[in-house]
Amino acid sequence: MDFFALAAARSSCRAFDPNTAVDPADLRRITEAARLSPSACNSQPWHFTVVSGGPVLEAVRTAAQSLGINTFTADCPAFIVINEEPVELPERVGDKRYAPYDLGIVTAHICLAAQELGLSTCILGGFSGSKMAKACGIDSSKYVPLAVCVGHAASGAFREKSRKRMGALATFIEE
Repeated sequence: MDFFALAAARSSCRAFDPNTAVDPADLRRITEAARLSPSACNSQPWHFTVVSGGPVLEAVRTAAQSLGINTFTADCPAFIVINEEPVELPERVGDKRYAPYDLGIVTAHICLAAQELGLSTCILGGFSGSKMAKACGIDSSKYVPLAVCVGHAASGAFREKSRKRMGALATFIEE
């Protein structure tokens, strides 16, 4: 699939097939694509906890629902939990915090890599980070802003993609 078709096809899935596991080799390929994601000064301010079985999977599902939302995660067969890692950037890049942008980019890489492999994803941010950290055995001092659900979509899982018109999102200056 070319990139433009890949971007058009990718959509958030909130209905996973609970009877179909994700191949561990696919989770490794997705994580490898994420590892190659760009970051400020190649700082790579992330760590991935990939969960696809055992009691930790149920704990992650519970943590994902900790704010009373994301109930669809009960059927999700795998998660890639992303925590921010501290980095030291050179003074020459200024005092901006680049990690939030880098985490967004790496999350997009995860979603697009999964789509390329025929898997569906949903990015989660609405959960208790401390509960997610505890579920995954991540040090409580770490910031856990995102998790990505990964699995096979249930039949009829997607609604029509709706986006703002290009004119509302971009200005083209050509001269």
